[in-house]
Amino acid sequence: GEIQEDWLAIWETLPTLDLKDKLVAMYGMGDQIDYGEWFLDALGMLYHHLLPSGVKFIGFWPIEGYEFTSPKPLTD
Repeated sequence: GEIQEDWLAIWETLPTLDLKDKLVAMYGMGDQIDYGEWFLDALGMLYHHLLPSGVKFIGFWPIEGYEFTSPKPLTD
């Protein structure tokens, strides 16, 4: 998984945004069977990149029933 080009173009500016206490929900789709090594990597990378800016993420989903090896989409 990689960050898509439009996100990459502004990637370094994202942590400088004033997002303190803003509610953010993210969702992603992917092929966990054939691409479990990269399943939702970009979503996880975006989550961890925005976390220091004070964003309040909502709508977490359990991983039970999913099979993938990439740790990037996981949260603490």
